[in-house]
Amino acid sequence: PTIGEDAFAGCNSLTSVTIGNSVTTIGGWAFLGCEALTSITIPNSVTSIGTQAFSYSNLESLVIPKSVTTIESNPVGGCPNLSSIVVESGNPKYDSRNNCNAIVETETNTLVVGCKSTVIPNTVTYIGSSAFIYCTELTSLEIPSSVIDIGSYAFAGCYNLVSVTIPNSVTTIDNNAFGAEHPEYGRGLYNVGVCYYELNDFSKATDCFTSYAKVLSSYVTSSFSFLSESQRELFWKRYSGFFTDDLYFYSSVLTTPEMCRSAYDCALLGKGLLLNAETEIRKLILESGD
Repeated sequence: PTIGEDAFAGCNSLTSVTIGNSVTTIGGWAFLGCEALTSITIPNSVTSIGTQAFSYSNLESLVIPKSVTTIESNPVGGCPNLSSIVVESGNPKYDSRNNCNAIVETETNTLVVGCKSTVIPNTVTYIGSSAFIYCTELTSLEIPSSVIDIGSYAFAGCYNLVSVTIPNSVTTIDNNAFGAEHPEYGRGLYNVGVCYYELNDFSKATDCFTSYAKVLSSYVTSSFSFLSESQRELFWKRYSGFFTDDLYFYSSVLTTPEMCRSAYDCALLGKGLLLNAETEIRKLILESGD
């Protein structure tokens, strides 16, 4: 038996889950956005955990049983309260060596999933793609000298990460490892732009706003088609203000060609996002008459 993709996504009445011991697969986004979910018990029958299976919930701890041999892209991204990650002893594929509060792929020494309390062991050589994605409570991290590669989007969305030590041993930092083209990076640009605007530095404000528009546009055009319906809804909930109100307002007072062009492009992009949303949101477009 399988818990299918999006099976409980957005189910905010769930506070704890005990998965039956006949289940073998937890599908991608199965518990995505279950904001009240604080605990989940995974039985030893489960062998596979899908992409972002528990993301954007409020899980406090995660125990990976020894039966799990497949973990797709970070299943706990965006879980701000997660402080404990343990892989059961005897797992042939993964471990949480030295009580590191992380999931490490044993054979490759790749840290594939971390949290705000992770201490990277000095035997880890790779920090995997999306390992700490949207770990918003991560404020500082020391990367040991054993690490040689930091994967794409490894720290994307870690917008409270103010201190990170990168040793000379690191020879490769993959594209967007710290979210240079990730929406949360763009959100930071927007916030800086607002500050410049309030300081009457309109040139720098314009640069920030137009850069944010480019970041969002790049992300949407390259990644949006790969998101599940629930992920699209969450994306829209988080960023809709920029498409519908924020940039429009600033383009009305910062009337440079760059600002006006960015506002127009984002308005069109926002319409496209809405058309990919659920019927209730699409209804708003029909009612708007444009």
